[in-house]
This record gives sequence, structure tokens and C-alpha cells, in this order.
Amino acid sequence: MEDEELLADGLSTKFFSNNQYWTANFPFFDKPEHKDLILAYFSQSHWYDRACFREYIVNTVGVDNMAGQISEDRLQALFASFKGIHFTVDWEVSKPPHFFVIRKELVNGKISSTLKAIYYVADGFIFQAPSAHDFSLARIAAFRHHATEAQAALSTDQEWDPLEGFTSKAERKAALSNQEGDSRLIPTFISQTAFQKFVHTQSQKNFKNSQK
Repeated sequence: MEDEELLADGLSTKFFSNNQYWTANFPFFDKPEHKDLILAYFSQSHWYDRACFREYIVNTVGVDNMAGQISEDRLQALFASFKGIHFTVDWEVSKPPHFFVIRKELVNGKISSTLKAIYYVADGFIFQAPSAHDFSLARIAAFRHHATEAQAALSTDQEWDPLEGFTSKAERKAALSNQEGDSRLIPTFISQTAFQKFVHTQSQKNFKNSQK
């Protein structure tokens, strides 16, 4: 049960959508002058961090940059002194206006950046890409789940025999079916080797008795 829950958690993907907002602004999502509009849409989701660089600009300058009111030099100067979460649109892989990739990074100005998460926006639906850790856990859980099922199925077909050890019920049933009507055949619960030993022992006893 634990593996099944882990498997479900690792592979499931939650999403966010605001159809009214998306429909109203859809014609502008592929316009270069409105490139920040997709981040404005993303900011409505529960994945958005209000302490990110975008909000820092609003709190510092007093306006957002949706209409490009802030110069690039001013943005770079603000970014150089910022430490925290920064959301960016990966325009190299995005396909406006239907598909966007948003990166969440932990930045220390221009010194360093660490990727924390990736989000997809597909026709208004926002999905979070599973992390490598979640993906690995899901794969391990799937393996354990299928291995447990295989072991359970195998155990129902096996039975213990003191002479033969573990044997297959299906094979035993097939052997019995093939031997029906022939009383001279060796009983299936006695292996061929064990039967040969039995015959050899009886032969020795009969020989000794004949010498007396």
C-alpha cells in the first residue's frame, strides 16, 4: 500500500488554470512587447513566490515591467543586488502563444543561480515538471510494486515436496494429466532419481535374500 501511494504521488501532476484570464489575453501572449504577460498569468498560481524578483521590482520601483516601463540597465542594476527566487521564461523552448516553459531559480545576483523547478504552461494549463528525486522515487516504487505482485503470483503456483523441493502446481497437474490411465508410471510425487534409488535398494535386498 505504501509503494502504491508513493507511486501515485511521484507520477501525479497538479495543475492550475484561469480560463477567463487566458482567453481574454490570449491574442497578446506571442507579442514581444507583452512578453511579461505570461509571468503575470503564472503569478496567479499557487506555485508563484511573492518574494521573487518580479515582486521585488514592484516594491522597489513601484511598477511592474509588463509594459516595459523599466529600462534594461535599471533591471540589470536591480538584479545585481537581488538574492532570492527569480522566475524566467525560457524563450528558446517556448512556443508562443500555446506553450511556455517557466524556470524557477534561486539567484545571488549575477554571481550564481540554482534551478529549483520547471513549469509548463500549455494553452492556459500550468503544470509543474516532476523533480529528478520524485521521478527516481516513483520508478523505485513502481519496481517494488511489480516485484511484489510477481512474487505473490509465483508463490500461488509453488508447493513444497520433500523429495523434489519446490515444484510448480501447473507442471504437476500437467504431468498427472499425461499419466492418467497408466498405473505402471512412477507417481508424480516421487522424482525419477528417488525411484531409481528405491529400485536399486530393493534389488540389493532381494539379492542378499537369495544368497541365504
